[in-house]
Amino acid sequence: MNNNRARSFMQIHSSRSRSRSKRGVSPVIGVILMVAATIVIAGVVMGMLGGFKAPATAPTMNFKLEDNDGAGSGKAIKITHMGGDSVLDDNLQYQIINSTGIDTAWTAMPDPGDGIWDTGDSTTVTPVGSEDIYTVQVKHVPTGKLVYEGTVRVFT
Repeated sequence: MNNNRARSFMQIHSSRSRSRSKRGVSPVIGVILMVAATIVIAGVVMGMLGGFKAPATAPTMNFKLEDNDGAGSGKAIKITHMGGDSVLDDNLQYQIINSTGIDTAWTAMPDPGDGIWDTGDSTTVTPVGSEDIYTVQVKHVPTGKLVYEGTVRVFT
C-alpha cells in the first residue's frame, strides 16, 4: 500500500510538472515574439525616417540692378549683391525677361572671382532684346526658388 501511494504521488507529481512546463512555454514564446515584433517595427520606422531629409531652404539675398552701359559699348545690366547670405556661384542662375517674354534663358551667374557671391560682389550681364526695361530673376538652383526679382531700365 505504501508502494501504491508512492506511485500515485509520483504519477500526480509528474503529470503536474508536465502540465506546468507546457503551460510555461506559451508565455515565454509569446514574450519572445512580442519583443521580436517590436524590434522589427522599430527597425522599419527608423529606416523610413532615416531616409527623410529636412527640406532645403533658399538663401536670403538682395541685389541692386543698374544700367551699366560700359562707356557706350552697348546695353548691359550690372547686378550687385547688396546683402544677405553668401552663396556659391554654381548655386545661382539668372534670367532676363523683357516685355515680350524671356530675353535670356536661365544662365549660370558669372563667377565674382572667388566662386562665392558675397555682399558687394557684382557682375555685368547683357540682355539680347531691343527693349529698354528688363526684369531680372535670380534663382537658387538646389531649391529651385527665386531669391530675387527686380526691374531695371537700360538706356541705349
